[in-house]
This record gives sequence, structure tokens and C-alpha cells, in this order.
Amino acid sequence: MVCLDGFYETPDEPRQIEIMNIQTRNHGENQIIISAEDLKKLIEIAQKIEPIEVEESDFDDADLMRLAESGGAFDFLLDEEDIYSVEDLKVRYR
Repeated sequence: MVCLDGFYETPDEPRQIEIMNIQTRNHGENQIIISAEDLKKLIEIAQKIEPIEVEESDFDDADLMRLAESGGAFDFLLDEEDIYSVEDLKVRYR
């Protein structure tokens, strides 16, 4: 039998398997968010099977928002006329 870490066990030498509970949040269709501690555990397991290289990004949400603002992808909205005004509000929150 092959365990998660790629090593074999035999009936004479059973292996102790540590069960991990990893908390995740969905973040888009193909992405999840996990804690840095859980990521470190997963990397350690993966490196037991084969060498892997991990690329880390120093970007945070604010950096990504600034990139979206300055990237020009939404510049077409600058030429659009405003189709709603304050008079269109049904309820005004303060």
C-alpha cells in the first residue's frame, strides 16, 4: 500500500499516518485560500515525494486593486456618460 507521502508500508511494518485538518476558503473557480501554516505543511509533504519549487508573491489585495486601477482595462468607462443620478435613489443611506 502506498501512503500519501509516497513511502510503502507492509503488514509487518505499519506506518503511523498523521491526519491534517486544513481550513480553506474558495477564491474563484480554481483557487483556494489556506493559512500559511497549512501551506507549509503541504509543501513539506510534497517535498518528501519530489523536489518542488515554490514561488511566493508579496502582493496583497491593495496592490492588486492598484494594479487594476492603473492597468487601463477599465479606461473605457471614463468616456461613458453617467446614466444614474442622485434623483434615481429610492433610499439614501448616510
